[in-house]
Amino acid sequence: MEIKSKLVNDNASVNNAESAKRQLVNKYGDGKVGGQNSAAPGSSDTISFSNASRDLLKASTLLEKDDAVRAKKVQDIKSRVEAGTYKVDSKEVASSILSFLADGSAV
Repeated sequence: MEIKSKLVNDNASVNNAESAKRQLVNKYGDGKVGGQNSAAPGSSDTISFSNASRDLLKASTLLEKDDAVRAKKVQDIKSRVEAGTYKVDSKEVASSILSFLADGSAV
């Protein structure tokens, strides 16, 4: 009697699992390769991006440009130092240091 009850419960679990599987297949398609699914003919998928992702893309693009500009400046200074033609403006350095100390921002 106990074995029969367990078999009935197991069969019910299998039936529930099969039912859930059929619902998923009906909802998302049968998983066949080549785009064959239960979607209506002529329907198409769309992707949309949030404003935050668009802002991140813009910031990333700007940072890449800044990196390129910075690399060019560093290379220019490096070549001038190696050539012995790089001169430091001590007044500009002092002014920048004082500005930073006064309000925490660089000039």
